[in-house]
Amino acid sequence: GGSIRIQFPVGFVVSGVTDVQLVGVNYGTTRFYANLPLRSVTLVRVFDGLTVCDPAVAASISGCIIYPNLRLTVRIVGVRTLSAGDSTLVDGGFQTLSLGVQTLSAANTTLDAGTVDPLVLGPAQLTAPGVGLSSYVAGMEGVNATFSFSVKNAVLVTDMYRIFIPADSLDLVEWASTR
Repeated sequence: GGSIRIQFPVGFVVSGVTDVQLVGVNYGTTRFYANLPLRSVTLVRVFDGLTVCDPAVAASISGCIIYPNLRLTVRIVGVRTLSAGDSTLVDGGFQTLSLGVQTLSAANTTLDAGTVDPLVLGPAQLTAPGVGLSSYVAGMEGVNATFSFSVKNAVLVTDMYRIFIPADSLDLVEWASTR
């Protein structure tokens, strides 16, 4: 028995989780539960009746899903992060609430508990933004500006790309182009 539970804050969606892995530890047969309780993912060791886990007995520690004083890494595949509307705008992006982490006994009693500090999410930075001008002659009128960049977030058909040009740098009309 025994389990590890990760509790996500409001706005995260875990119903699409497809895999949970305890990285670097041979934990035997496991299964995971997503959204029980709400917004949590729980990795559970399947108890086969033959494996003994008693941290006080050195010979049986290999039967434990977790060892005392071991730093664990849990990889959860398929989490959807919260939207901007479900978070707080801070410098650099959108801040989540804290995440919770627990280890539980086979009887579902909390053994250890802690919190992970809030995270700051997106917006992601554009990759390799650039601009090309049809003429680089100072004072030239009718110059075409071509902007290129790669985006990291999905852009919906209802979203738009907006390019801001500081008013004091170029004599251009502000514009936005919808996708």
